[in-house]
Amino acid sequence: MRIIALVDKAESRVRRKAIDDLHQLMIHSHFHEIDGNYKYRENFWCVFSKANKLIGLTTYGITYKSLDTTLDKLNSKGCKIIVCTCLSSGDTVELIENKPGYVSKFIRLDAISNNGGFGSASNLLDEINRNT
Repeated sequence: MRIIALVDKAESRVRRKAIDDLHQLMIHSHFHEIDGNYKYRENFWCVFSKANKLIGLTTYGITYKSLDTTLDKLNSKGCKIIVCTCLSSGDTVELIENKPGYVSKFIRLDAISNNGGFGSASNLLDEINRNT
């Protein structure tokens, strides 16, 4: 299983914009949202299906407990790829790096786009497609 963690500064809204835009781009790219509690600009988790693989998205990445609980939930739903948000350091990073059974990849949003948004979402979708 694979975790793709979107990393940016603590006060940044770039992570949230990137994952909201990724959610919308996945819908427009014929991924099928099959479960979750997505609400624009609120914390969420959701599960998409494409090519018989399940992909999870979550914004619960600011605290260790909320991220750990949500990763376990998405794993129990069969997600092979999970895209989450997290801070650039601290216990959430350690959780992602050390979660048993997962391979992690950290993507600094400032490295793929100056301000998050659709450029970031497009690059993230490319990363997901390479892994499905």
